[in-house]
Amino acid sequence: MKSSGFNVICIVGILVSFMAGCIAWEPGWKQAQAPAVKGDVKALIGKAKKLESEADSREKLSQLITALEDVLKADPRNQQALQDLGSYCYLMGYGYGNDKGEKVENYRKALQYCERSMYRDPDFKALVDKGEEVWNACRVLKKDNMRAIYFYYMAAGNWWVECLGPLEKMVSFFWIGRGKKLLEYMTAIDPQWGYGRVYFAWACLYTVSPGFLGGDMKKADEYFNKALALGPHMNVFYGTRARYYQVKMKDRKAFSGDLHHALAIDPRKMDEYPWAVWYHVKSVEMLKDIDTYFE
Repeated sequence: MKSSGFNVICIVGILVSFMAGCIAWEPGWKQAQAPAVKGDVKALIGKAKKLESEADSREKLSQLITALEDVLKADPRNQQALQDLGSYCYLMGYGYGNDKGEKVENYRKALQYCERSMYRDPDFKALVDKGEEVWNACRVLKKDNMRAIYFYYMAAGNWWVECLGPLEKMVSFFWIGRGKKLLEYMTAIDPQWGYGRVYFAWACLYTVSPGFLGGDMKKADEYFNKALALGPHMNVFYGTRARYYQVKMKDRKAFSGDLHHALAIDPRKMDEYPWAVWYHVKSVEMLKDIDTYFE
């Protein structure tokens, strides 16, 4: 009996330690404050837009994020800045994060900025103020918050995929169900939003999820094709399909074909240049290192 009790305590301790390393953060709206400085918001946004058109490196992306944070210091509820920060903090983690700690830090920031954007919606605010969880409250959001929902989903999903170990993923497997809820809400609001980004997100989910949690390579293929039909100029779709779907299918020829398609697209044709140029550079790297993907 004593041994059994000790084992239970050990198991609980292990689970608590894993939970401590899992996905958790302070809600973003709790960080919103009154304007900290006086400033010309229009001029600050103009500066950020200029930096956005030049953000082709980690250093320049960092400068862009700082400029957007300066906008919030003058206008804490600025929707454009909040959603841009959700996107670009996520990119900093996903594209330029050098280790787990750096990725988690940037994914957390992305989630919090997206929540601050969502909180501007009075219906969402009413629900979360009563204690409803974000992934449920998102059902009341409208099209003007699609970008916030999308990068909230992507940041949480990649935190789970990239930063949790096998046992941590088991403890936090419920995030897959939460992610599906968010995708269902986005599909109901506007399935064609963002040149096919909703279909793209479904495709990624079906690709990376294990079969017992809903992974389905046939559906992944279907949704990648739906996304590309709406966004043939989106190099992110081609680059991601190569990196995850084609590798999982062990299709070296299709991997190369997708990356050549991505490289044929001018990054300036996408509406988020920092993302497009990162995928352009990443596609070059993946082609160069193709043997490492098909060992």
